[in-house]
Amino acid sequence: MAELPFIDPHHHLWDLETNFYPWLTDGVKPSAFGDYEAIRKSYLLEDYLEDGKNQNLVKSVHLDVGFDPSDPVGETRWLQEIADKRGFRMASSAMPTCLDPMLASSSTATWNIRTSAAFGSR
Repeated sequence: MAELPFIDPHHHLWDLETNFYPWLTDGVKPSAFGDYEAIRKSYLLEDYLEDGKNQNLVKSVHLDVGFDPSDPVGETRWLQEIADKRGFRMASSAMPTCLDPMLASSSTATWNIRTSAAFGSR
């Protein structure tokens, strides 16, 4: 394992058994990034940590991955749950629709909590 602590500034996780990601679950559609059939399976925190096992991965930043648009903070809730269960420090970043009045109270507050929890002192 590498000795230098590493913070991954950009990664994605998805659970197709539990959550809805329209672009992954509604069939492959023509895309600017090509054929993505190979990634149409869950990629969980355990998979990510296994892939990074040779690094001294201490924290990470998860970027949104096209979660269910009808639940704008659902991905953040799910990420918090899995990070808490594993004890892994992970911040998250979402792309909320600024026109949705619900986001004024929930999304911003959730994002701030997630960022503080992930990168606070421990």
